Amino acid sequence: MKSREIEIVAYNTSAPIKGSNVSHAERQVIAYLESQDEAWLARVESVDVIVIGRDICPACDKYIQDFKRILAEIRKKHKSPGSKI
Repeated sequence: MKSREIEIVAYNTSAPIKGSNVSHAERQVIAYLESQDEAWLARVESVDVIVIGRDICPACDKYIQDFKRILAEIRKKHKSPGSKI
């Protein structure tokens, strides 16, 4: 049976850089997802990022939205006629 849901809990790193989102938990999670192969990503139906205690910064919000667009393209590519996952 294939997994239907994955829950990832992440934290900011302890090395923040002023003016950068490199240490933000949201960026860490998306970077992890981006490191997966396309066949794995093609199985992902949605990504919801919930941050507790503060708003998502504009840079992370853009990073998440960009990833969601890339993910949609990957799903479309893998669901085209003749493709197999």
